Amino acid sequence: MPSRHQEESAKVQRETNGIRAKDQRERKLAPSQKSPFVGNVTVKELIRNKKQRLAVYNPYLPEDKNVRKELTAFLKSTAGYPKLDKDKFPVWYWWWELITQPQWLSDSHMDAVINLLRLRMKEQPHSFRSDRLCLIDSGLSLFWTAKYDDFKKSEPNVFGLGKYLPPDSLDYFQGTKPEFCQTNKRWCRDIDDLYLPFNIGKNHWVALFISLPKRHITIWDSYPCRMDDEELATEVEPVAVMMAYMLREMALVEERDNYPFDKFTHERIAGVPEQKGPGDCGVYCLKYIECHATGNAFSASSLCNKNIKAIRSRYACDIFKETDCKGPRIRDWDGLDPFDGRC
Repeated sequence: MPSRHQEESAKVQRETNGIRAKDQRERKLAPSQKSPFVGNVTVKELIRNKKQRLAVYNPYLPEDKNVRKELTAFLKSTAGYPKLDKDKFPVWYWWWELITQPQWLSDSHMDAVINLLRLRMKEQPHSFRSDRLCLIDSGLSLFWTAKYDDFKKSEPNVFGLGKYLPPDSLDYFQGTKPEFCQTNKRWCRDIDDLYLPFNIGKNHWVALFISLPKRHITIWDSYPCRMDDEELATEVEPVAVMMAYMLREMALVEERDNYPFDKFTHERIAGVPEQKGPGDCGVYCLKYIECHATGNAFSASSLCNKNIKAIRSRYACDIFKETDCKGPRIRDWDGLDPFDGRC
């Protein structure tokens, strides 16, 4: 009787020789490769009948009252409570901004919630719509926006490559950034979709959903009347251009023709829940990402002005309890503090 190894070898040989009919073939994917896409790394096709089964994930659950009591006790113990002085009492002030409507959320608030979602994806992978998605913090978009001119001014080599890329770009590509719940998953090989909070005009957060196979950026904007489509295109250009460039730069030589320099397309989606408060864009941005990544629809009855206070409080409780967050992270980079205005 042939061994299992021999049987598998014979099977591979039959497939290689084309003995199996085309309509009988079934591609077997390793767990790390399962995706709604098949085909080569750029031209991929939806497998409609093989979606990852989702565990129940309700993005609109109320806060845990016991956790809220713990958080309140912690906040009362912070220096300066309840005085509002950002310079003297930064930890308490940071929490106050997160909890209080309509205070504007900074990049450190956004990243704290992205870290929460990254931890949940690590611990509860079946609550997310795919294992080939990546939740990215604000660092990439802030660097790319600030350093785009340096990229454009840099000279390529004879192959059009070798241009300047902003700090940490390759670390994000290889999955070593963000460092919190580091995945080590490489874009295109292991990752199809990216989610990230993106700051436009130095004062407004929108959510980006980037499909690497489709080379397309979907934009969810809670305050669309703030900026017209032409202005938005200018704001998102650093990502649209440098994303295409980096995929080609990092591709295997024999696969580079699959990654043109042409910038990614983009579209701002109409009809999403919109903010009423002047500083709530960050909350909407985070909730867009959380809902879509977990396979939940944007609910205008749940994601609305009257519920923003509760959503803020829930995020505060969850990052406090689940990620052991005690305040803003220590910034480890200089020259990127673009938040002079607020929206």
